Amino acid sequence: MDKRQLTLNAVRRRWQLAALRPYLWLATGLSLLAGLGIFVFDWPQWLLLAWLGIIVVAILLDRSWRPSPESLCRQLDGQYPQLQDSSQLLSQQKTNLSPLQQLQRARIETALQQLLESGDRSPFGPKTPQCPDKCFWCLPGTIVICTERFSLHRG
Repeated sequence: MDKRQLTLNAVRRRWQLAALRPYLWLATGLSLLAGLGIFVFDWPQWLLLAWLGIIVVAILLDRSWRPSPESLCRQLDGQYPQLQDSSQLLSQQKTNLSPLQQLQRARIETALQQLLESGDRSPFGPKTPQCPDKCFWCLPGTIVICTERFSLHRG
């Protein structure tokens, strides 16, 4: 694997982590809420599994964490002007490029490597992280069902 593939893979990994971070926070929060509900309000234990299942389905439906090489390059070009709208050259074979394109690709490799080594963990993610709203519509219903069915009628 050559250097440019390693660089693009590093960018893709950072992108995926940044896009999945809201889901990880949501899963942690819902696990704590479900744990509290299970121990304090006698909610059923399957609630935790149901919520985590909803999050997994939402992750599978969300495509922002799985960018294609072309869309990743477009996003990078839009976010980082130092890439000079040429990051798509990194996804092409070097032998297929003209000498001028090869020179530009070398510049882009250097700029991208500098961005990766800058130590700033915030870049390389969706410009506006998508909130995992695909699973929020299920949460109020499950809370109402659990409080109505299991907490109020347990006496």
